[in-house]
Amino acid sequence: MTLVQAGRQVDYRPYARMLVGIVALLLGITAALNILIDPYDLYGLNRFGIFIGAEREAKQRWIQERDHDAVLMGSSKLDFVDPGTLQDFTWFNASMGGAQPEEMEEFIRLHVHEVEGVIIGFDFFMFNESCFPIRPSMELTASDYLFGYPFNLKSLEYCWHTVRKGLLGRPPVTLPSGQMNPAKTEEKDATSDVIDYSDGIPYLEEHHYKNYLFSEERLDRLRRLRRTLREREIPFVAILNPMNDAVRARIRERPDLEPMFQRFKTELRSIFPDLLDLSESRFADKHGFYKLDPLHFRPETGTNFLNEIVIPKLQQRRDAVD
Repeated sequence: MTLVQAGRQVDYRPYARMLVGIVALLLGITAALNILIDPYDLYGLNRFGIFIGAEREAKQRWIQERDHDAVLMGSSKLDFVDPGTLQDFTWFNASMGGAQPEEMEEFIRLHVHEVEGVIIGFDFFMFNESCFPIRPSMELTASDYLFGYPFNLKSLEYCWHTVRKGLLGRPPVTLPSGQMNPAKTEEKDATSDVIDYSDGIPYLEEHHYKNYLFSEERLDRLRRLRRTLREREIPFVAILNPMNDAVRARIRERPDLEPMFQRFKTELRSIFPDLLDLSESRFADKHGFYKLDPLHFRPETGTNFLNEIVIPKLQQRRDAVD
């Protein structure tokens, strides 16, 4: 392109080519860093650890690569459980922080095929669309691998966090076993000698149970999940996770929440007639939860009820199929 300026022609083409070259170089550097540092571990190149909330991306690859014959699926409550502590099967922990039924259904439909058993854990908060709107699909496509993540500026920021925290020896968010790293929660827990939910329970009321809008759509997704597992002849056990008895007491005091909680149980039983309800079991004792976090039971609590109650039930169903 040439322009006439002050009686002479000015050729802007070299500048345009230079600009295009600079943009191409920056895009190339961005893509190279995002792929080679791989903060989501999408490409299997991450050597520092996962320091961001990348379970939804990473576990879709991990489940394809790691030996397992059983899958544990749920929210962060089950995500804290070390799959290596679970008995009788080789477990893959597919749980995700804040997992919703539509994500659990999609993950199982896309990635769970020839296994000997599945355990699915549900929580009351999952069905509140006011606090947890319906999530978009998390399925990864070819365009995500080729364009979405390589040229993503947010991913570039995560590259910096990944390298910095990795070199500083910070604990990763997700451990190589697939377990959510409990280190930070346990570090905070160690600062208190007594159970104190003066902040934790109001937080749950505001961010998990506020304006409870029961999700009919999520019930439909669970029916689809059940159908998928039955069609694939995969034995499974659905459970209601233990609910901290202090939280349960607060819900019981709330005339707006208690009917919703009872509906939650009734609807889940209508879909899973053999539902194991551990929500008010001995594992709901607050001493099995973190002292400052009323939502999450300790990893050993999860291991105990899974090994003692849930996995034996799964074994029975597997043996019945055999």
